[in-house]
Amino acid sequence: MAKRKKTSSPEAVGDLQWQVWPARQRPQAAAGAIALILGVSWYGYIGFGHIIYSIIALVVLTGSLTSFLFPSTYTINDEGIRLRGVLLFKTKRWDELACYLRGDDFIAVSTTAEPSHRSISRGLILRLAHNGEEVAACLGRRIPEWKRPDENGAGSDAPPESPS
Repeated sequence: MAKRKKTSSPEAVGDLQWQVWPARQRPQAAAGAIALILGVSWYGYIGFGHIIYSIIALVVLTGSLTSFLFPSTYTINDEGIRLRGVLLFKTKRWDELACYLRGDDFIAVSTTAEPSHRSISRGLILRLAHNGEEVAACLGRRIPEWKRPDENGAGSDAPPESPS
């Protein structure tokens, strides 16, 4: 699913673009989410006696689950990182980003050198499509990977101190 686009600039590394569709990867969870949406919408109609409540529940729940139910496209290029989904379009320039933090199936890009919930929500969460190494290498050319400090205050990749 990951593919490189050619660029016209010879010094440009090229765009890395991939698409992730979590509902397709996890059909049972997608069926559960759709059942939940329909069940709550039905309850809104039956419980409150008016279709407007059903429509409100349908719109709110579907809107909150769009990043799961529909595909999202991620692009990394020389300008920055772009996320494009059904209801979401978010772009971050490289000068706005400080580091990235790697998870099992995602990479969180932070706006500060010490990632926090706030700085990651201001940054981006990149879902991976079995292309974690390629995405991390592309990000690593522009921003550093954050390493959790150990109890001595050094990065986790620092050699441990020898006891004296």
